[in-house]
Amino acid sequence: MQYESWLHPGGSVGVPHVHPLQESHFRVLSGMATFSVDGKRLELGPGETLSVPPRTPHNLWNAGSEETHLIIEFRPGLLKQEYYEVVYGLAGDGKHRGWHRNLLQRAVLTAAYHQESRPLNEPALVRLGLLLLAPAGRLLGYRAHYPHYCLRVDRPAALPEPGPAG
Repeated sequence: MQYESWLHPGGSVGVPHVHPLQESHFRVLSGMATFSVDGKRLELGPGETLSVPPRTPHNLWNAGSEETHLIIEFRPGLLKQEYYEVVYGLAGDGKHRGWHRNLLQRAVLTAAYHQESRPLNEPALVRLGLLLLAPAGRLLGYRAHYPHYCLRVDRPAALPEPGPAG
């Protein structure tokens, strides 16, 4: 799965996190990108690349004074595209602005996309609580997949969504 990202000065791509099963690849097209990878700070400029192995803590931000343009890729892609489509679709519709405003939706998304990304600043008890809340969220109608946000029709058989299909 590959996408382009533009970061304004001071902008970031998420919080420090790991991808349990995915390698992350970054290619800077313009500007400067600052990374923290396993506690080591790196700065990349135009034409430079970085690969981050699975389970490696990392974060990315623009510490420069001009916009940064990157290509970001995940191998394997898993359900990363669907995750972004759903989260940004919900946010665009005002239904998911910030993780703390809709706890049940967050719980359903956390359970469904646990192989894609895990924040490092989230205590284990919070993560467990979210996983335990997910069935209640699904029963109340929250979904991890909303067809009007996603391009795919059916979830791959190898990675079924727990609970009722949505």
